[in-house]
Amino acid sequence: MKRDKLEYFKKLLENGKLGHTYLFWGEAGAEKFAFAKKLISLWDAKFLETAILEADKGGTIGIDKTRFAKQFLFQKPLYAPRRAVIINEMENLTDEAQNSLLKLAEEPPGTSLLIGIAVNPENLFTTLSSRFLKFYFGKVPHADGYNDNAVAFLKNKPARGKIIEKVLEDEKENEFFEGLLIILRRDIMTNWRLIKFVNERIGLMRRYQTNKKLQLQAIKEFVDKHGR
Repeated sequence: MKRDKLEYFKKLLENGKLGHTYLFWGEAGAEKFAFAKKLISLWDAKFLETAILEADKGGTIGIDKTRFAKQFLFQKPLYAPRRAVIINEMENLTDEAQNSLLKLAEEPPGTSLLIGIAVNPENLFTTLSSRFLKFYFGKVPHADGYNDNAVAFLKNKPARGKIIEKVLEDEKENEFFEGLLIILRRDIMTNWRLIKFVNERIGLMRRYQTNKKLQLQAIKEFVDKHGR
């Protein structure tokens, strides 16, 4: 599938139809970031005209970095046809940074490319994510296809509290959340409320650095109450 996507983008590039704002989204392990770099390497092999925005030590991407992105993209490229910015883990943008980025996403320079990398567009402001053309990337599965903790959490109600403690102790929260979503999305019609709730909890943790244990406990209570 990634090869098909790359061929699609190659044709856009060859025909002069490559856009300026794309959002690559999907579970961690789906190689979205690697694909973004592969795409840019088609015209900027040494990444001389490319900047990458990532979270600081506090886990957020602030307005100073989005301001830099705007200044960078509005400069004329010297070594390649376009300048590009990749925003890795775009959910880490602060509210202020998302608002700052909106104008750039609405009116990007003609020689620019802005690529966002995210787990789920719902964790971003709708006003911002709607400015990006979205491409979904499926995760490369584990040998058994699922995250063991996520499987046990959904199947074994009495053990859910201990599973949460284990996830926190092993610092495997991201893998757990992603594993839950992979399983739940196999039956979206039945699980849509829980999918929405899990995405909201993920968004709260990444945007506001809220307590992970509290969010995991909230998911447990939601599943206990509404069933699965």
